[in-house]
This record gives sequence, C-alpha cells and structure tokens, in this order.
Amino acid sequence: VQIGVKTVAGEYTFSLGETADLDMQEEVWLTDRKTGSRVNLRQTDYRFTTTEAEDVHDRFTLAFSRMAGHGERLHTGPDTLRGGCARRQDHQRV
Repeated sequence: VQIGVKTVAGEYTFSLGETADLDMQEEVWLTDRKTGSRVNLRQTDYRFTTTEAEDVHDRFTLAFSRMAGHGERLHTGPDTLRGGCARRQDHQRV
C-alpha cells in the first residue's frame, strides 16, 4: 500500500500507536524507497527528516504479513490501518 506524505522541513515519525486495530500476529512493514530502509512497525517506530517541503506519493509503502506457525510469514494483502499515523517530532498528526 503506497502512502502519500505532504511535509514541511522537519523530523517525522511513523508509529502504529497504542490504538492500532490489528491482530497481534500481524506484522506491518514500512519501506522507505528513498533510503532503502525497511522496518517492522510492530517492533519500532520509523523516523525520517526532510529539509524542504515535499509532496511525495511513492516514497513510502506498507506491507502486511501474518506470522504462521514456526516463524513462517503469510502475506495478507492490504488491510485498514486504524490508529496509526505519521507524526512530526512536535507530535502534530500529518
């Protein structure tokens, strides 16, 4: 799932938040195509910095996978991500 981001210069954080309505076996992978970084938002937040205003539609993607038995991952396709958001360092929702 592609995520469009409109920013001003500053530091931003992607986080699932405490109210994320996902199954506990669901992994949520964020990929930053600009840096090549890929993180599981279940395990850590993702921070990035911009030095100018940007309106980017292809930099970030989310992928969902479900843990099956013995560590095997099953792709579950696009789901609704409720409760998660990107936040500026000053904690404004974007």
